[in-house]
Amino acid sequence: MIVETIESKGLAHFSYMIISNASAVVIDPRRDITIYEEICKRHSCDITHVFETHRNEDYIIGSVELQEHFKNVQVYHGGEHDYAHGSIIKDGEEISFGEAKIRAIHTPGHTKGHISYLVHGPGDPEVPLMAFTGDLLFAGDTGRTDFYPGEKEEMAGKLYDSIHQKLFPAGDGILLFPAHGSGSVCGSNIAERKPTTLGNEKRLNPQLSLSRKEFIQHKINQTHEIPPYFKHMEACNVRGTRSLDDVKFPAALDAGRFKSAMEHGATVLDTRYPSAACGSHVPGSIIIWCDGIPSFAGWFLEPDQEILLVVDHQVYLHEALSYLHRIGYDNITGYLAGGFQSWYTSAFPVDFIDLITVQELHEALSSESKPFVLDVRREDEWENGHIDGATHVPVGIIEQHVEKLPSDEIIAIHCSIGYRATIAASILKKLGFTRLQVVLGSYKGWLAAGYPVTT
Repeated sequence: MIVETIESKGLAHFSYMIISNASAVVIDPRRDITIYEEICKRHSCDITHVFETHRNEDYIIGSVELQEHFKNVQVYHGGEHDYAHGSIIKDGEEISFGEAKIRAIHTPGHTKGHISYLVHGPGDPEVPLMAFTGDLLFAGDTGRTDFYPGEKEEMAGKLYDSIHQKLFPAGDGILLFPAHGSGSVCGSNIAERKPTTLGNEKRLNPQLSLSRKEFIQHKINQTHEIPPYFKHMEACNVRGTRSLDDVKFPAALDAGRFKSAMEHGATVLDTRYPSAACGSHVPGSIIIWCDGIPSFAGWFLEPDQEILLVVDHQVYLHEALSYLHRIGYDNITGYLAGGFQSWYTSAFPVDFIDLITVQELHEALSSESKPFVLDVRREDEWENGHIDGATHVPVGIIEQHVEKLPSDEIIAIHCSIGYRATIAASILKKLGFTRLQVVLGSYKGWLAAGYPVTT
């Protein structure tokens, strides 16, 4: 039996392909399915079943795409929602593939219909070898329980019971394959252990040593970000969305046509690195570096919004498109052919955002005309330490809190290293703020320089 892990960068999402003889099953596939086709060719196998652990919130599931490209693929999911695709799999139901079998266990907590899957090999069919835990249990963490308003305590209790009553009986030696790794918004402190075992997690995951009462309180106290695009993902993953085969590849636009599309209402997404994009960019651009698209585009772009791309190089175009398609953005109508160089060599206007070092910020804070310091990191990062006197607004909600910001002062924006600060600066620039600075190195640079912080 072979397990292939398919990681989607930015989302920190893991999909899995389990192969036994010439048969394969897929757990939680992503929307762009070329990788599954390549694995099938490499191992001379065919996909027979797809198993979803839950209605995903942070990406579009690829189950229907796989059904369209492979004959006779059967899709299974939990019974919480009225899905337009697949069939409901019941608690304890077993399905065979090759010389292996997979058993569904209902593990509510992250969602009410969450399903985990135990895989049994041919050696000892009664003892499971692997557990695919979805958003139930991660390395070093457990799934978030805040998707049902007013039911956080109840869902936290369900999550605890699912782990202790449904998963623990599988045995300490069972291999765990969760749906997410470090950096995912679906956990708070996911560790870099892949794969891990249940025994490892009992020993190393602090949440598994808590009593039920302590665990519930711990989950209640957690704060998570909920990007607005989650609602769109939830709807797409229940009622379905169009096939990627029907999504048009964006047109290569010269600078003139690109400018015309902007003037007709399209939004420019500049995916270059912050140092380049801050140095000069198309006026009105939203700046999100390429690998940041999965985590941050959903805060600022509407699902049907017409998008134009600026990329560092043609090689990054396909990567940016994959990131956008995975989170439901299909209306990318064009990209700037020749890159940003073609824009400024056409003598079109450019805009810029000032870059400053942590040393310059430190010196400015000691002057009479000190800048307004804006920290756009997450809540937990802020609580662990911040620059004294800074104002905190997480980058994802910056548009909703502009009243906290002065329009007539210099605003020095920082995050952990400068990437999120650049996003925030580009959003504020679009909203009419002009005296903006991005702090290179940001909080990590501030600490490295030995400057004081507070909590």
